[in-house]
Amino acid sequence: MTTTRRALILAVLLVATGSLIFTTGAAVIDGPADTLADDRVAIQPANGPNGDYAYLNDDDEIVVDVSPANPNLPADFEGVNVGSTGRIGDVFTITYTANETADVWIEHEGENVTFVGDDGPVENESNAVTLEPNGSVSVGLQFDAREAEPNTRLGADEFEIHANVTDPDSEPDSSSTAGQQSAGATDEDPEATPSVTVSRPSPSERSLEATGLGSDDTVGFEMDRVRIDQTNVTLDYLELRGVSTETVDMETTGSPTAFADGGELDAAQDPVPMGYLSVVHEFDPANVEQMRLRFSVDREHLGAADPEDLVVFRQTDAGGWEPRETTPLDETTVDRRGLSTDRVHVVATTDDFSTFVLATHVDQIGVREATIADATVEAGAETTVTATAETRAGRPASAL
Repeated sequence: MTTTRRALILAVLLVATGSLIFTTGAAVIDGPADTLADDRVAIQPANGPNGDYAYLNDDDEIVVDVSPANPNLPADFEGVNVGSTGRIGDVFTITYTANETADVWIEHEGENVTFVGDDGPVENESNAVTLEPNGSVSVGLQFDAREAEPNTRLGADEFEIHANVTDPDSEPDSSSTAGQQSAGATDEDPEATPSVTVSRPSPSERSLEATGLGSDDTVGFEMDRVRIDQTNVTLDYLELRGVSTETVDMETTGSPTAFADGGELDAAQDPVPMGYLSVVHEFDPANVEQMRLRFSVDREHLGAADPEDLVVFRQTDAGGWEPRETTPLDETTVDRRGLSTDRVHVVATTDDFSTFVLATHVDQIGVREATIADATVEAGAETTVTATAETRAGRPASAL
C-alpha cells in the first residue's frame, strides 16, 4: 500500500545570497492542515532551531524556506552564499501515524539539493527509511551552490514524499483484494478513501480496479506474481502515479512468448526476451502521469546474465520497441522490504501503456578481423592466428 504527496519546489539562488524554498501540502498532527493518506502521514517543522526554516503557509502547506523571506528568521538573515556548500539538519519531520510499519522516502530530480536524515540521503526507494507505528524521521537539506549562477534556480520544480506500508499483515489476499491505498478525495465526497480491487482470473492474468481516487493521486496494486514465464519471470507490483481520474480499470496478461497481435521483440543489440506483458486500460492515459512495474526473475533462470543487463521495452503504436528506464533493487532494499532473496527484482518506469517485454542484453562475441602469421602451412604444422573480437553490442572483447 503506497501513499504519495507531490510537492512544489521553489528554489532560487540570488546574487549575494541563495534561497532554498520548498513547499508541500502535508498533514500536521496538531492544528489545521492539508491531510495526506487520511492523516496517516504527517509532515511538520522540526522542534529544534532548524525547524525555523519550515512553516505553514496560508494554504496550510509546509514550506521550507532558507532565505530572508522566511518570517521565522531574523531581519538580518542573508541566506546561503553563492558558491557555498553545506548541510542544514532537522528541518522537518515525517511521521507515520498508522498501526503498520512503512518505508518512507523522497523523490525529486534536482542535483544541487539532497534531502538527508541522520544516516544519509532519504531520496529514492533504495534509501527509504522504515518507520514503526507513530515513528518519525527528521529530514534536512544538503546543498551545493558551487556551480550555480546568480538568479538561477537551485533544485528541481517538485518533489514527492512516498510512504509504502511494509507490515506483512497489511499485504492483500493473493486472489482478490480490496483495501485502502492512497489518500484521495472526490468532489462528491471530500473525505473518501480509495478502494482497490485485484482479481485473479488465472495465474497469468489480473483484473485491477481502483475507485475514489483524488487529484494527483498515487495507487498501487499487489499483483501476487503474475506469471509471465511460469514462476521464472513474474510481475509483482504495479503502481500508477499522478492519477487525475476517480476510477481506473486495467487488465494485465503475462506470456512467455509474443502476443499474436504484437510481434516479437526487435531492438538494437539483439536483447533476449524473457517474457511479455500486456496492459489494457479502460481510462484516458492522459489522466495518469506515470506507471511503475516491478518484475522479478528467478536467479537460476537468469543464469550468467547480470541484473544490470535486464531492461524493459515498450511496444510503440508503430510496432517498434523502445527501452524504458529499468532499475534493479539492491540487496538492502530487497531485505528491508521482505522480498525474496532468491529472485532478482527490477522496477521499470513508463508514461505510456501498451505491451511490454522484459529482456536481457547478453554479450555475444564474434570475430571482426583476423590475421594469420604464415601465408602457407604444411599439413600437421601449427601457426598463429590473431583475431580482433567484439561483442554483439559492438564493445571490444579480448584478443583470441
